[in-house]
Amino acid sequence: LIKTSALVVAPWIVIYYISVLKNLPLRARLRSLMIPMVLILLSFGYYYSKNLILIDSPFPSLTALQGAYLIRPFWYYAALINHTSFVPIIPPFCLVGLVVILFEKKPSHILLLIWFATVFPILSFVPEKNARYIEPLIPCLLLMAGIGIQKVIELFIQREKYRKAALAMALIFFFGIAQTAMPDFHSFIRSKSLQYSGFQEAGRWIRARWKMREYTMATSEGALRYTSSMNSPPDDWLLPIPRDRKEFERMVIEEEIPHWLVLDIWEYTQPSWVNPRSAENVAFLERLGFVLRKIVYRNYNNQPRRAVLWIFEKESAAPPS
Repeated sequence: LIKTSALVVAPWIVIYYISVLKNLPLRARLRSLMIPMVLILLSFGYYYSKNLILIDSPFPSLTALQGAYLIRPFWYYAALINHTSFVPIIPPFCLVGLVVILFEKKPSHILLLIWFATVFPILSFVPEKNARYIEPLIPCLLLMAGIGIQKVIELFIQREKYRKAALAMALIFFFGIAQTAMPDFHSFIRSKSLQYSGFQEAGRWIRARWKMREYTMATSEGALRYTSSMNSPPDDWLLPIPRDRKEFERMVIEEEIPHWLVLDIWEYTQPSWVNPRSAENVAFLERLGFVLRKIVYRNYNNQPRRAVLWIFEKESAAPPS
């Protein structure tokens, strides 16, 4: 609930408390509704305040809806669920849990079904897709898996005392599997938390100097688009770096783009010929008329003031800052 996409879930929470909890008086249902709605408002308040601090605007970029970056097929998230859960055997139990929810229709499961049926299709239809976008569904998937595991135990074990023992063993088993996955997960989160820093400074720096129709190419265009918060330029103001060096050279000479070039050390999929730490690559850019205007430094891997991002401009008037 800390992303704008969570707005699609909030109305269904209201519907759940007002229409599904029919055993409670309307006033009691409204009082019960206040708690989740206050939590939602606090979450949105934190999210929009963070945007205001980071990008000088409470509202995020909507380029994900336009499909400007990381365009992937409709079924991308369905294939990713097995990896997103970090426990490969969880998805089959999710399917069992989903069947149980659909057939038993318990009021306590309705909100869980709404959570999944609302968020998953909408994220699948959005053109831009990223693994982290589906992370809000992980708690839902785990709860559905829990329902599935309980149902499987009830079907195969008749005695109540054995069911409790089986549930306890299943809990221990899955906890152990999760522990084997967690070190890799923590390593993944830590590596990501150290990455993609410096774009806020670079985005603001470019925004203060950017003029209409000055095209920009970047190795991490998604991060730069978000942090620059330049909503007025045309949709195509920010372009990805061509993978072919000759194609880039052709665009510079024939089409006279880009004006700005933003290179970083974070994007591992970037073409090797634009690695800014290579003197040969920098010399190539200089021959095309690019001048280094700014270097962004950050502390990284216990190294103070390490260069992480370079900004080049296609002119030679002002000295580097």
